[in-house]
Amino acid sequence: MKRATILILLIVIMGCSAETSNSVPVHYQETIGNFAYEIKVNKNEFTLNDKIKVYAKIKNIGNETLSYNSGNSSCPVPLWIGIVNQESNKSLNLATKTHSSCTTDLHISHLEPNQSVEAELEFKPKYGKKRAPRGIYDVKITLPSPSIFLVKDKEYPSAKTSISIK
Repeated sequence: MKRATILILLIVIMGCSAETSNSVPVHYQETIGNFAYEIKVNKNEFTLNDKIKVYAKIKNIGNETLSYNSGNSSCPVPLWIGIVNQESNKSLNLATKTHSSCTTDLHISHLEPNQSVEAELEFKPKYGKKRAPRGIYDVKITLPSPSIFLVKDKEYPSAKTSISIK
């Protein structure tokens, strides 16, 4: 009887301390105007120690060639991916720096009909050196504007899905 009681207590203690997660991968697709968007995230719930892996793809499903800012020779940017807190509007840090310094030679690229651009980035739940607060975050993607002056009528639509940091 004593052994059974100890065994039951151990099972209860271990069961209570085990962290259960209902986290599942995210696969989001949306069509807006002449764009087909696809966002994949390694899961939908993260802890403050997790890395957040995002794959994004944008396809031109229209009939016209579109121009976009693709970064520069030292820091190419096929598309923009960001993870933004819904309350503070602050963006999470990339997990690794991709480039130490970027040159100023901006490149304009063209996305032909039925052509796609894609990128994969890893983020960490931090703003600068501070840990990001728990909450709901939007994973956003868009094609960067062809204008370095960010003219409103030249901005492309963006797609988003949400994740949480617990």
